[in-house]
Amino acid sequence: MQRDFAESGQNTAADGGIPTASVAARGSRPSKTTGRQEMLALSTPSCRLRALALALGALRSYHHLQGRPLTSHSNLTLNSRKMLRTLLVLSLSVMLSGPVLSAEPDIDQLKAALAKTFPDTDFSGLRLTPSAIPSLYEVDLGGQIFYVSADGKHLLVGDMIEINTHANLTERRRERVVLKLFDEVGDQNMILMGPDNPKRTITVFTDVDCQYCAKLHLDVPELTKHGVKVRYLLYPRNGLESETYKRSVAVWCAADRVKAVGIAKAGGKVEMKTCNNPVSRIYSLGVRLGISGTPTIFLDNGKRVPGYVPPDRLLAMLGLKAAPRAATTP
Repeated sequence: MQRDFAESGQNTAADGGIPTASVAARGSRPSKTTGRQEMLALSTPSCRLRALALALGALRSYHHLQGRPLTSHSNLTLNSRKMLRTLLVLSLSVMLSGPVLSAEPDIDQLKAALAKTFPDTDFSGLRLTPSAIPSLYEVDLGGQIFYVSADGKHLLVGDMIEINTHANLTERRRERVVLKLFDEVGDQNMILMGPDNPKRTITVFTDVDCQYCAKLHLDVPELTKHGVKVRYLLYPRNGLESETYKRSVAVWCAADRVKAVGIAKAGGKVEMKTCNNPVSRIYSLGVRLGISGTPTIFLDNGKRVPGYVPPDRLLAMLGLKAAPRAATTP
């Protein structure tokens, strides 16, 4: 158990109420082990608050002594001044050695505060973890990442950038969250095309009535030839009441889903039937991830690629082909 001070206390010198810390007995030298233990003790928030009070008291006493004349009989006062200067430096060092307050957040209290501010949002699945900034916590709400202060009074929406490395910490977190969400969906709820042991994998939110989704579908043979597995998530972007939703369900319920999705994307007719299907669940996932257009491609490292991308560029992104050269004008 950490202590705020090693034998914390104050003595009073004979020259006017000057505080002294009884950390160790006079004339003795603390061991290295004791010194390390005391430095650990000095790292606690309550110690830093006491250090602040001690520094203010030392500063007042020091200024009081500065106004007193030094004589040949005032060695005690001179020593006290030196001690106070040391005590003041030590107190300020401890006070500045870390954040004064680092209280752990009350998750239930934060949820209540957020729910009050955003009454139409379900915070039951909220996950809270410390961020790279002290007293600021990362909120993972179904794939949406934002930040909240420990007291729940301040909300930050945006990306956190690490200045030294230029790394986008928020985007990295989103990528990890997306991959976890795809694992939860599982291959059994996707339409799969490509090798069983792929070199790379892409996951695509696709709409069966989307023109550029149809264009991307024509590129699938080129992608699979290079060892890419393509996973389709059927995403009717116009909602669960749309004709596209019904066609998506029909594709899923077909005996040959790969063939059916090709027919649907080419504008052909598919047998309209229903069965147990994941389309509504996939639609909810897409909404949570902010999918507003199709196709939306996710690489297997979690990076999002919005819109249609030609196969050469997509293979280059995956490291399976050299990046295509930019066209030059004669």
